[in-house]
Amino acid sequence: MSTHELVEMSGYCLAAIRARGLRVHRVERLREFEERMRALGMPDPHPMLSARWNDFPGGQAAGLVLTRGGQDVGGVAAHYYDLGRQSLGDYWEESYRRLYGKGDASPVYEPAPLAETTITGKVVYLGQLFLTKAERDGVVSAALLRYIQAFCVIEWTPNWLYGFIRAEDVERGKAAQFGFTYQVPFAQLWRKEPETRFSTEYLVANDRRHVCHMASRLVRDPVAYVPGYATVVGEQKDIMKSFGGFDGP
Repeated sequence: MSTHELVEMSGYCLAAIRARGLRVHRVERLREFEERMRALGMPDPHPMLSARWNDFPGGQAAGLVLTRGGQDVGGVAAHYYDLGRQSLGDYWEESYRRLYGKGDASPVYEPAPLAETTITGKVVYLGQLFLTKAERDGVVSAALLRYIQAFCVIEWTPNWLYGFIRAEDVERGKAAQFGFTYQVPFAQLWRKEPETRFSTEYLVANDRRHVCHMASRLVRDPVAYVPGYATVVGEQKDIMKSFGGFDGP
């Protein structure tokens, strides 16, 4: 793992976000993060990433809050935990029985092979992505999701990072824009779909190697691979021109 390249990737993503007049702030307590996002209009989070349903020991969860002019405009959260030898699919069936179920049977079944047999060990769940309408141009969310993946690998060195994206958003290219290599439809089937969860949703994921690979390519040509970074370069050229130190196009 090249920590240096991950740090570089983080810097490029933050620069792209700052070029749009935004700042990123880390919030240690997920309950505070939820309250701030709820004040912006975010619906109640899924139980699996909600401080109402879970205790998050110190250092095992974080929220990243976006601000403009000191005012919150969005954010995204992460939860780190260790599955040990248990698969992600088994974890879903057991934890969802507590979080969503009303009986002995798990509310989900037939997890996709990636979850059932491949994703195990130390994982980070990414969720609660929310932006106010004025910030939903696609560039900010893409830079933020790439940033938080680098952040999580540096912070926790997980084996896997994963989240869920609605089918219609994947079809619009969101998963690729966010930098996810694995995009698995019908990740799990629900016996009865709860509000905001669907059998059609995609499991999106990266293992640590893919995040490091993304960083190694991204730092070679950030203009091509970092959403919004071309704006940063343009601003730098304008500054140089204003001082008479740049003769490029």
